[in-house]
Amino acid sequence: MSKIIRSTKFCVDGKGLILRPSHSGDEAAIARLVELEEAPGLVGDTLVAELDGTIVAALSVHGDQAVADIFRPTAAIVQMLRHWRAELIQAAPGSVRRPRAMRRLLAVRRAGLAA
Repeated sequence: MSKIIRSTKFCVDGKGLILRPSHSGDEAAIARLVELEEAPGLVGDTLVAELDGTIVAALSVHGDQAVADIFRPTAAIVQMLRHWRAELIQAAPGSVRRPRAMRRLLAVRRAGLAA
């Protein structure tokens, strides 16, 4: 269980930034970001960025679609989400079906949905 990827924490301008897989409790916050951007909804599993406890960006795991709070400077945060996703995929050696790190992310998300 210790190898399951739960989150990555940073400090940005004195504020706590957490990158993590989304869970069922994040649906309203992600829907708010989609509405702010007037974008189509994110499909499938997502990663989110929380800045001081507020979700400010979300990124589709299997695509490149991202949504973010248009009233905050979030471009760098979205780039961090993309970089983190790439690292997770790259960290898993050659699974043809789905990289191990991605399976771990999905397991965390499913566990969060069951809780």
